Amino acid sequence: MVQLVRVFFIRIFKWLGMASLLGFSPWLLAQNLEQQKQLSYQLASPFQCIYHHSHHLMPENYNPALASITLAYVPGLTQEERLKRTVQLNQIFRGNGLFFDENALPTQNDFQDTIRKKFVYIPFPEFPKIYLERIAANGRFIWLYSAETVAAIPELHRQTFPFAPESWLTYVFGGAHRQRYGGFDYLQWMILAILLFFPVVFFKLFNRVMAFFLRRIVGQLTAEELQSRKIRRLARPISLFVTFLLLRRVVPFFQFSALWSYYLYFVIDVAIPVFALLMTLGIVDLLFVYIDKHINREKYGWYVQILPFFRTLLKIIAVTISLIFLLENLNLNVTALLAGLSIGGLAFALAAQDTIKNLFGSIMIFIDQPFRVGDWIVAEGIDGEVEEIGVRSTRIRTFYNSVLHVPNGKMADMTIDNLGMRIYRRYRTTLSLTYDTSPLALQLFRDGVLALIQRHPKTRKDNYAVRFLDFQAAALGLMVNVFFETDTFEQEWESREALNLQILALAERLGVHFAFPTQTLHIASFQREQLSTEAASEAAMRKKLQDFLTRLP
Repeated sequence: MVQLVRVFFIRIFKWLGMASLLGFSPWLLAQNLEQQKQLSYQLASPFQCIYHHSHHLMPENYNPALASITLAYVPGLTQEERLKRTVQLNQIFRGNGLFFDENALPTQNDFQDTIRKKFVYIPFPEFPKIYLERIAANGRFIWLYSAETVAAIPELHRQTFPFAPESWLTYVFGGAHRQRYGGFDYLQWMILAILLFFPVVFFKLFNRVMAFFLRRIVGQLTAEELQSRKIRRLARPISLFVTFLLLRRVVPFFQFSALWSYYLYFVIDVAIPVFALLMTLGIVDLLFVYIDKHINREKYGWYVQILPFFRTLLKIIAVTISLIFLLENLNLNVTALLAGLSIGGLAFALAAQDTIKNLFGSIMIFIDQPFRVGDWIVAEGIDGEVEEIGVRSTRIRTFYNSVLHVPNGKMADMTIDNLGMRIYRRYRTTLSLTYDTSPLALQLFRDGVLALIQRHPKTRKDNYAVRFLDFQAAALGLMVNVFFETDTFEQEWESREALNLQILALAERLGVHFAFPTQTLHIASFQREQLSTEAASEAAMRKKLQDFLTRLP
């Protein structure tokens, strides 16, 4: 890629007539490289050493004996072992996709590493044990693969090909004299076709196997929709992840050229973190569905409320880790990238201060627990039921069935009235009775309401009151103050309704009338004075009250 960019700019500057002005001389550069290649047997530079080694191990120029002169002398190493390690070093390059950019190789005899301050050259930083060094030989300085590199070749070879027998590599790589088409012999073309066909077949089979096992694991624990959609969505990334992992292990065995291996590894190294991320996200979703369906909500009620928070947090961690692995697989310096981000950390912090505030607000909500999912809260214009507490915001369902998304940073600063955390729910009302209600009827009606409260299954029995408190403009005010032991609004409303209906029935039984705001003209009549003695007597009134109470369930 770097070479393509360099050639692109060289051609642009050439077309503009600015190559000489900017110091670009591609023709001189190409001529210099050709001279270096022709004199590569002199090993006078890192370029010549590397080129001489790789050139004499190419299929059309295969001569391990000539290539072996690029290895430094190691005491006790036989010529046969030396030739073997010469070939193994090239197999390591091919197997790991390590190809050399000729334009980037040093051509100076006095090249010095800027970090070590020595006459050494490390072509691949990810393989620090493979490096060239300048040594004195026959009165001049030459460049060779170091003695440490020669000693490390067998171990690096085993790491690159942990399962491939030597005979297989010799057979595949030994096709030096086989006829080649487009840079590959017939065996490698056949292997390349298998590499393109095999992953498709393997993915199809493994996908079915994974879907089967996931259904067995989930069993009847999830709905049919989850088994059909979520399991397929999880089985595919798992299958693709395993497929590319397998490809990552088998590609080195087929000894493609280093450039081809590099491109294959590039695709594989990008695909693995992506499918690992999709797999992890699917596993997180399935795990929390399982927990949500099987956790004891009465025993672990609060823990259930924080499941959405942890689900989102795990997904953020998975995305972050996958991104780091992806950048590392692309050979980007993650440490330098993070250092660069730290330089702009102030600007980032200023831009993301609201996000950070909301994150800390979420943490404070989970620590202080001012409310939980299912609670009805009232706070600064907010009136509704909490549906979800997320990482950034809290979702609230209002009376109008609309949804409010309130940032957690703002929620943490609010004064919240949590109606959902009430142990008892207060009911206070005033019963307005007409002024023609006698004191005896009023007293008996009050006693009857007290009895109804005591008999109600949802009322608090140690704190209630029914009192005749005031004379209103058009009625006698009988205050009723009672508490219901309920958990939800529906239960509270049901309890209120039951009590109110019983109060209405009691008033009807005792002949007590409720007042309403009207203007009434009263004319004295003899009928009021001639009321029946039986109806006005205290004994009759109490008997009616007793009959009413005994008929109640």
